[in-house]
Amino acid sequence: MVSEIISKLIVLFMLICIYNCTAGIGKKDKKRAAIWGALLLLTGVGIYVLYRIASK
Repeated sequence: MVSEIISKLIVLFMLICIYNCTAGIGKKDKKRAAIWGALLLLTGVGIYVLYRIASK
């Protein structure tokens, strides 16, 4: 139950990051796009690390 809620919140956060990153690119706002892109990248790396830990 809790894991489903957490996974849905992570997906929601990643969708928000993608939206804000593309909105920053569309408005030629490099700082906004870079910040949201970095947050998206950090989230993806965190998920990958947790996946690798859990698969062992």
